[in-house]
Amino acid sequence: MALAASGPENHPSRVGSPDPQDVRIQLQKVLSSPGFASAPGLRRFLQFVVTNTLEGKVEELKETVIGVELFQRPNFNPKSHAAVRTAATRVREKLEEYYQGPGKDDDLRIDLPKGHYVPRFVFIATPRPVESNQLREATWRHKAMHFS
Repeated sequence: MALAASGPENHPSRVGSPDPQDVRIQLQKVLSSPGFASAPGLRRFLQFVVTNTLEGKVEELKETVIGVELFQRPNFNPKSHAAVRTAATRVREKLEEYYQGPGKDDDLRIDLPKGHYVPRFVFIATPRPVESNQLREATWRHKAMHFS
């Protein structure tokens, strides 16, 4: 089963797609965070788009389908109702808050690109700390090059 945006360009520290179980664990971490715990509508939206993506139903992640399925509006018309766009914008804001706060050290990120309803699952490269000896040696080499 293919995941959305699973190409290597989205995974700077790992090769291949994230395991669906890892995505589900990450989703639960995000949904239980303070920003989402107090916003049941945004929780449902994020869970809906992630679950449909993991199940390979990305063709169902269109504004009209989300309006009908998630918002229970049988005659949903995106031209006259901004509910889906508004919810997506708020989910993006809450995701950003989460990844700047409690999720700042998470190595897997759920991203909802602007203008799209199919989330990306992105591995985040964690920078390795530089040993003090390596730093001193690099500084010494840099100074030696300037005096040569």
